[in-house]
Amino acid sequence: MISIISTLYNSESTALSFAEQALKAMNEMLEEEFELLLVSDGDVTISSSLENQLIALDSRIKLIKLSRNFGQHIAIYCGLESSIGDEIVILDSDLEEDPQDISHFLKELRGSNFEIVIGLQNERNKDSFFGMLYWKAISWNRKTPANICTIRAFTRKYANFILECKDESIILVDIDSHIGFKKGYLKVHKTYKGVSSYSFKKKLEFFLSSLILGNPKILIYVSSVIAFLAFILIVAASAITIFRLSAELDPGWASIIVSIFISMSFNLISFGVIFFYLSRILNQVRVRPRYIIDEIKSIKKND
Repeated sequence: MISIISTLYNSESTALSFAEQALKAMNEMLEEEFELLLVSDGDVTISSSLENQLIALDSRIKLIKLSRNFGQHIAIYCGLESSIGDEIVILDSDLEEDPQDISHFLKELRGSNFEIVIGLQNERNKDSFFGMLYWKAISWNRKTPANICTIRAFTRKYANFILECKDESIILVDIDSHIGFKKGYLKVHKTYKGVSSYSFKKKLEFFLSSLILGNPKILIYVSSVIAFLAFILIVAASAITIFRLSAELDPGWASIIVSIFISMSFNLISFGVIFFYLSRILNQVRVRPRYIIDEIKSIKKND
């Protein structure tokens, strides 16, 4: 059994075409049992009529509607918990990733000793400068290629380890780095069809979560660097003040005030990192459900 998982968000124009193409790709793989899980991540653009059209395409389609927008990675996690396949394929529903590549990923997964095969898109030159910088930083922090994309295929064994991760914030690139196992990569051609649904705010939050939560030692590094810089500034300010006094010049307190303000700014940065951790800890200990399913829609298989 193969589970195909995709999320829907602002997908009114592509959802039906994606489902049709995914079904066509899977039907071409003869004698393969599969299910297609479409997780609507609070997608208000999907009407009831479109929902009925989606599930009417095939009895193997299951539409899972979340009560609100929880984020793409949480929606994928929801799909994983609902899946029953021995092999899982995840891809976007915006048709920037070709459903015909599903068979290529499964072939690569089955013909190797990899537990997961991750897609590498051809380029990122369509991204903004901040987008490029964002992915370079993620790549540096998580030791992963900067041009990875959503599409991937992995085993049930790998999926079970993902489901065992109980982090409040689910980020696939962090989980991939944490789980380990042998990973394979497969180049795909990604067709850009518009502006990314990830806003600047969402990318910034995603990056901070990946940087700080994905690497807890970052707090030690940041604090150490700030303490070192503050020490250098204090020593430099003291030396300047002593030099001026010894030269019998008006001492002035400008350099001292500047050094104090700089030291205070470093302290505020440290407090900001600490408060970020505390807010995440609070969300973690609340033990709230990661997502809430509003409705699951499908049609019964004809006997």
